[in-house]
Amino acid sequence: MNKIILSIALSLAFSAAASAQKTKQSLPKDGETFKVAPELPKHVTCDVEFRDPKDEKWPNFFYGKPAAAGTFVWSSKGVTGGFSMNCDKMAQRQGDQDRKVLADILIDGKAPAVAFTATQFGAVTSEKDAKGKPVESFPVRGQLKIGDKTAELSGTGKVKWNYPKDAEFPDHAQLTMKFEVKGTDLGLKSAEPVQVIASAVVYKELVAPPKKK
Repeated sequence: MNKIILSIALSLAFSAAASAQKTKQSLPKDGETFKVAPELPKHVTCDVEFRDPKDEKWPNFFYGKPAAAGTFVWSSKGVTGGFSMNCDKMAQRQGDQDRKVLADILIDGKAPAVAFTATQFGAVTSEKDAKGKPVESFPVRGQLKIGDKTAELSGTGKVKWNYPKDAEFPDHAQLTMKFEVKGTDLGLKSAEPVQVIASAVVYKELVAPPKKK
């Protein structure tokens, strides 16, 4: 009996060690290029949010696809690259628009055209989130177009790496870039600040989904 218990214990120990080894995760290698493109993948990969910093008005959400092929080039010292997003679809088009951040420029629930371009990234800083996990952040500059208005943005980006099962390196990442602009820069009546959050998924490889048989 003791031999059986010892055997089970050793088996569990080896399994745990193997599992720990498999789940080891590392940052991408310096110079690793992640990509975006309008044709792949087929689903939505980017969005832009407009929020009230005081949380008194409801947010507006726009989503879509990259406007053209672009890159996000990772290095532990700094990020380079650039890409454009065409978020021409508005979520929650129906209902009371008067309570939303962009109420002044929403006409009968019709969405203005929204586009965002990340033009410049910067040096990487490593932080820790509330759970103690490392989070990489970097300065980012961009340009936002909404309707006939164009605003130059300067803020902070963060990256969340996503790993395939048992892989050491990530195969795609979620970028979240936060900015703050005056409402009048967006065509609103008030100059009260508006928080703009642009998000995009970038991929190490852009692969077409397998054809259904």
